[in-house]
This record gives sequence, structure tokens and C-alpha cells, in this order.
Amino acid sequence: GRLKQVFFVRTPPPPSRRGHLVDLSGCAEFGEHPGQIVVDLAPAFQRNGDAWKSSFIEWLGELNRRNAGVAWWAHTTTAKNVLSSPLGNQILQARALCEHLRAQDYEAIYVVGATPAQIHFVQTWLARHGLDNIRVRRNWSMRIPDSWQIVPRLVYQLLRLWWGLFLFAPRLPLPAQPIDLYLFTYLDLKVNADFDAFFGQLPQLLAGHDERCRTLFTGFMHSPARATLARLRSLPGATHWPLFLALTPPDLMWALWKTLCELDGNRYDLGTNHERDAGLDDLLRDALRWDLVWGGYLQNLLVYRAAQRFASKFTPRAIVYPYENKSLEKMLLLGIRAIAPECRLSGYQHTSITPRHTTLLFAANEAKITPLPDRIITCGEVTRQHLEQRGNYPDGIFVTGCALRQKWHTSPAFLPLQGRRIRILLALSSSRFELIRSVRFFRSLADSAADFELGIRPHPEFSLSMLPPGLAVWVDQHAQDLSGTSLADNIDWCDLTAYVSSTVALESLMAGKPVVNFRIGDLLDPDPVLGNPALCWRACDAGEFMEALARIRALSADEHQQLAADAASYVKSYLRPPTAECVRLFAHPPESTAAHSGANATAPAAPTP
Repeated sequence: GRLKQVFFVRTPPPPSRRGHLVDLSGCAEFGEHPGQIVVDLAPAFQRNGDAWKSSFIEWLGELNRRNAGVAWWAHTTTAKNVLSSPLGNQILQARALCEHLRAQDYEAIYVVGATPAQIHFVQTWLARHGLDNIRVRRNWSMRIPDSWQIVPRLVYQLLRLWWGLFLFAPRLPLPAQPIDLYLFTYLDLKVNADFDAFFGQLPQLLAGHDERCRTLFTGFMHSPARATLARLRSLPGATHWPLFLALTPPDLMWALWKTLCELDGNRYDLGTNHERDAGLDDLLRDALRWDLVWGGYLQNLLVYRAAQRFASKFTPRAIVYPYENKSLEKMLLLGIRAIAPECRLSGYQHTSITPRHTTLLFAANEAKITPLPDRIITCGEVTRQHLEQRGNYPDGIFVTGCALRQKWHTSPAFLPLQGRRIRILLALSSSRFELIRSVRFFRSLADSAADFELGIRPHPEFSLSMLPPGLAVWVDQHAQDLSGTSLADNIDWCDLTAYVSSTVALESLMAGKPVVNFRIGDLLDPDPVLGNPALCWRACDAGEFMEALARIRALSADEHQQLAADAASYVKSYLRPPTAECVRLFAHPPESTAAHSGANATAPAAPTP
């Protein structure tokens, strides 16, 4: 074929340079680039996403089997979490870019935001497929910090923790009576004595059904440690005792030393048995190093050490923690079991899940060597079936529980849509990327003469102020800002909910309101509505969204009543309401021994006092 050129650049080229523009950074697309044709890689993800996801799970699952151990599990990257580690997204981006380079006709492509490891992967892929007519030009390098730059970061993090925990820090009293059940949560300045972000009002529910069950919240404490401790001291009843309070100064030094040992990037067997995975080792090494840069590795080691100290101090009989299969959880399990192997550990799958949650899925035989709880309590039957069918979990590990945080809506009276503008609630979550692309999607709908009222409920961390100026002006003129308003009022106001990844979709279905999931080019499907329940439509583009609106408008009162009842049944199976039987699951630990502890993921001996 004719000669093609790929330029890897830091920023988009000036308008005088014609060509295609691929944005891997998530930032370049927010501007205007009149000189280039902006390429959307979404079609490549839609064609190949499932196969690429399976390949990623099998590849990293094999590495987990090969390298299992405390030092390996402490890396955030090993959890296969595309939301907390860049590895999965970088691999999917690189694969999609390669497919585009091979399939499309062009003379020059400018790629913004690629890492050196991604560039090397592309070069390796082109050479392996004999595409000699594609020349790679690279005029920038995003280097990962050298060791001498990482060490000061780590020392600074430890000094902050030392200041927060040991130097005249506020102390918390130990529980006056023996504790029956420890609830592991995440503690920050928003902690509330009456409602936990993961367990809701579980202590109150347990007290209502079994007065003998004494509970205590422990967990991972976010910075600033000193301010969080002061907040916990202000809560009535001494209900919280953070895991890190069990640490000693030598534990901090131990964690620092172990982290410094990880600066040697050749400690692990990162080879591959598959030709298709050639080049992935560089991407993995970069990701493992980023775990050190951002402090995730150090914090996970501290959780492991603190769990050992905690087990020695409290001798826990039963612990329940939010199950997401993160590296931090594996460190908790290994630390507790090293000191208190008789302690029964239960994971609580506490919320909705999506096909994007690759961290919940195992490769064949991977679960056998992975630290897992004795059982996993799901929030309902839908998530249990999803994980049992797709996750490669050990038999018998799941038990159907209930949802502890959701509020249940009743279906309002049906209001015909004929003859009036339809009210759409745009429920957002996840990222600035989702915010901007979703607003663009609805601007394009409005430009195509679609007639609707739009109310936008942004995620608290991604407010409408993050929109580019052009989109912000359009929102001011054509939409309502529902920031900080009641979700129940939002659902009552709307006729349907439009969403990309928000769990508001489930609460809307509970209230008998139709929902429409629309795609904006995500690498993996982020839809939390699993299966095909009633009153749920999906749209890959504006045309399909308009078709969904037409079908919703055509619903009669009788049709809506039946579909609303079916949708409510689905949500109650997904997020099962609490019952006395379900609540007691949390209080009564499993009778079996720790069968899912991970055979080859054993922990070292207990720390010295």
C-alpha cells in the first residue's frame, strides 16, 4: 500500500497540518481542531471489545498465577481494575489504534497522549503484521519518574502518615466490650455515625434482630489522617477504630523498604506464552512502576502490616468488608489470616456491577491462588448470577444477601406523553469524559429537532463548571442544572432517565420510569443494568435514541403499568430489600474454614512487636 505516517505528539498539531487526529489523553478532544479529522475509536471497541477484554483477563490472570505472593498482590495493577489502574485502558487503546492504522485510508495520523510503552506496542504490532508502509514518527516522550524521583515521594507520604498517626495525634478509645462483628469500611472526613457509605444502617438493623451482635467499624483511613481521627473522636459511642491505628513506626519503615525493593523492575516473570501479547510486558512494567509513584503499593503494604497488628490486638472472630477484589482487600485477607486463621472473612458485593468491572472476573484457575473471603454476600440475585456465570469463582462461595444503602421508590401515576414535551433526566457519573461527551450527545439531539426538556444531574466530583465554554453556554440556555437536588424529586420530575453508567437507572426503574442507556465511546461497556429488563432501552447513536423515545411515547397506560411492575421486580432482584433473614447473614460467619485463601498467596510470619 501507499506510504502512511503516524506522528506521536504531545499536543494537537496546528491547523496548517492536515491529517487525522486520535486522542488517547482524553483532553485534546475538548478543543476545536479545524485542520484535522478527529478519529473516534469507539467502533473498534464495539467490534472487538469483548474479545480484547477476555484476552486482557486471561493474560493478566496467567501472570497472577505465575507471580502470586504478598509483594505481587500489593500492586494495584494486578487487580485488573480498569478504573483504578491505567493498564487495561492503555492496552485497549493501543489495540484499537492498531486496528485503525491497518484498516483506514489516510496519509498522516497524529496521536496525542500515547505513552512510550504504547508506542512500542504499536511498532511491535505493525512489524508483526508486515505493515512496512506505515512509518512511525515520535517527537515526544512521557517518561515515568526515575528511582531518585520516586523515593522523595514515598518518604513524603510516610512523613504525612507519621504526623497524622503518631505525633500528638488524636487517639481513639478501644472498645469496652468484646466485638462480635467488625465492619471494614473506608474512613474520611465525611464519615457518619448513622449511615455508612457501604453498609448503610447495618449495625442498627442487626441490633433490631439480634441484640447480642456488637459491631465496630474499622477500615482504611484516607488523608488527612489527623483531621479524620478528630472527626471520628467527635462521633458518639466509639463506633470506629481505623486499621492504621494498629501500626507502629517500624511498620512504616518496613513498608518503605519493601517498596524500594520494587524499584527493580525485573523481579517478576512477565514473559508471555502468546505471540498476540508481544509488547504488553512494557505496558505492564510501566503500570507496576506507576503503582509506586502514586503510593498505592506503599499503602497496600501498610494495610497488610496493619491487618496483622489488628488481628493480634483484637483477635477478631468475624470481619465483613466491601468486596471489589482490589489489591487492598487481598492485603487485608493475607494479614488477618497470617495471625488469626480462625477468623471468618466475608466480602459484601455492595452495589451494582457492569461489564467494565474486569477486576471481578478471573481467568481459568486464577481464583485458586487468589486471596478470597470465605464467602461473598451479594446485594441480590442478579449480581450473584452474573458473577457465577462469568467470573470463574469457586463453587459455593456466593450467598444472596441484600442491598443496604438504597432507598425504594414507589411507581407514580402514569402520565401520557402525547401532546407535550418529554422530560429527560440525564444522570451522570464516572468522569469528565462522560460529562462532556454526554452533553455533546444531547446538543446533537437538540440540533436534530428533537423536542424535549433536559435536566442534568452531574456527579458531585464532575460539576457542570468543568464543561468547555461552548457546551456550558448551551447548557445554560437549554437545560436545567439539578446539582445538589433530591434524587427522588428528579425522578418524580422526569419522564425517563438517560444514562451512560449511573446507578440512578436502577432507581428510576424501581419508580416505574423508562431508562435509555446511550454509548459515548467508552472502551468497555459501563452499563450497570445487566440483562434486558422491562422499560430499558439501549442506543448506540442519536438515531437509536430517537427510536427509543418514539417507543416510550407510544406506551399506553396498561402497557406501562405491566412493564413498570416487571421493572420493579427486576430491581428488587438486583438490589434485594433488607429482610431479617438477609441481615442475619452478616452477623453469622460461615462455618467452613478459609477454603478460598489462595493456596500460593501465603503471608510471611507475624511482625515482631
